[in-house]
Amino acid sequence: MKQVYFTLNPLLKALDITPNFLSKVSGVRTATIYKIQNNTLKRPNLETLESILEALNKIAIEKGIDEIHIHDLINSK
Repeated sequence: MKQVYFTLNPLLKALDITPNFLSKVSGVRTATIYKIQNNTLKRPNLETLESILEALNKIAIEKGIDEIHIHDLINSK
């Protein structure tokens, strides 16, 4: 069975933002952002992931960076 994991750290680095900043833009609790960053979030809900993805794309557009897709945030191994 494949395991799902988050790849938030490379996105934060590429956008040059902190988890706290992403929390403010997305409206997602900072603790949840850190759990995603550290791959310790047990049950991510789709609304949370959508909010994060929307925020990442808002920031990317402002910085002139290509659109971020869900497969950029979540992978499996």
